[in-house]
Amino acid sequence: CTHTHTGPASFVPKGPDATLIRASNKLTADGCAEAAAKALADLAPSKILIGRGEAKGISFIRRYLMKDGSVRTNPGPNNPRIAHAIGDADEQLQLVRFVREGKKEIAVVNFQCHPDTIGGNKISADWPRVVRETVERVLDGVKCVLINGAQGDSNHICTDSARTVPGKKRTHIHMGRVIGGEVALNEGK
Repeated sequence: CTHTHTGPASFVPKGPDATLIRASNKLTADGCAEAAAKALADLAPSKILIGRGEAKGISFIRRYLMKDGSVRTNPGPNNPRIAHAIGDADEQLQLVRFVREGKKEIAVVNFQCHPDTIGGNKISADWPRVVRETVERVLDGVKCVLINGAQGDSNHICTDSARTVPGKKRTHIHMGRVIGGEVALNEGK
């Protein structure tokens, strides 16, 4: 399962949205069951390749120790009250590629960062969608699945405005292309 800030809720609150959320949860569960059945029907002898790389400069620690001893999340660019980030962003990328006999190859990509670059109240697959599209376009005949890693303390917000990062409307595209490009360079060979 991936994590997104622009997807439907999975918990069911009391009130008028409960029916819609229950329907969405059922659709998700049914889709997962259908995907599992299709995967079982599509099994083939495979060779497994493993690759590793780094996607640098696209994820940043979001918790900071402030000079007054407090801890803040996303304290803003060039905030003079920042003492230092609490930790380091994990920029490692993992790839497992299944080269299947007589079937399309599958690339399973793992990278860790909150997919919350788009915001708003519309449903979006954010940068994981761009990763999938980039990998499938660059590695012809390969289907891609992204598994978001478990580093909830990183996101796309850079507090150092001296670093060049794309504007908010293009951040998801930039992140997806950096990760997808790194996958193409380290395609499990």
